[in-house]
Amino acid sequence: MPAVFERFLTLALTDALARRGIRCAAQEQHHRLDLAGHVRLRPDLVLYRAGRTVSVVDAKYAFRHVPAPPTEHLYQLLGYCTALGLPAGHLVYAATTRDGPTEHAVRRVGITVTAHALDLDRPPAELLATVGELADRITAVPDPARAEVDVPPGATRE
Repeated sequence: MPAVFERFLTLALTDALARRGIRCAAQEQHHRLDLAGHVRLRPDLVLYRAGRTVSVVDAKYAFRHVPAPPTEHLYQLLGYCTALGLPAGHLVYAATTRDGPTEHAVRRVGITVTAHALDLDRPPAELLATVGELADRITAVPDPARAEVDVPPGATRE
């Protein structure tokens, strides 16, 4: 089922984003995390607008029961965003509820990972409409104030 969910999301999101002027590339293998090029990354979906990388998406066939995604999922997206030079990335989970997206601003790096849920219990037309809404959220221009480095109350910026 994880492969089926990933394929569905890739096809549906690629179609929805194409209508918004975004080109998607699935499972590209040329991305590297380190300068030497030894650490390969293969994001599920990299989004391009006018030849520039604008976002990254990773599909997770996992049902979340807590507000925050698992740490390893956040690390994975943080690695993708770092390697691609992006301020934000997106995790998309299979779900059986319409949980709203949750944003997770990573301390000291200015990267935000947003976790989204697709309710797979919806009829096909509603599910595709939800993918369209997801495409809108992914392509929305981020609020620069939200990309600020997270500083706990009473602390100072380093």
